[in-house]
Amino acid sequence: MSRTSTPAAASASRIRSASGQSPAALAAAVNAVLELDRALVEWSADTTQSDEPDRVRATLRSMIVRLGQAAELGLRDPRQVLGPLVEAALTARAAARAAEDWPAADQMRDALAAAGVEVRDTSGGQTWTLTSTEPA
Repeated sequence: MSRTSTPAAASASRIRSASGQSPAALAAAVNAVLELDRALVEWSADTTQSDEPDRVRATLRSMIVRLGQAAELGLRDPRQVLGPLVEAALTARAAARAAEDWPAADQMRDALAAAGVEVRDTSGGQTWTLTSTEPA
């Protein structure tokens, strides 16, 4: 069985997608952890497995840590968390554009893009969206 098709990989994928999402997504993440725990119990009875149980335990631990962080910090939209920082950068970029310092404005846009923030210049001003919500 390949690593990408194991219950551990599927559960890890679900927990990553649930991080920073709604309470329903957190419930799905909890179910993924429980499913992984069931797989561990099944694998512990099979002595022919190689290092798969160890990898699954490491994945389970990582998932539990993420759930703990979600419980401690709450589930927030990453746009709300990053918004003030992005807005400050866009204010600096707007000042560079107003001063016709195009290289500086382009450099700020490129730096934001590298951080997963897409900036669009419109007739109404700058807008931004996150291109990725996956933790670094």
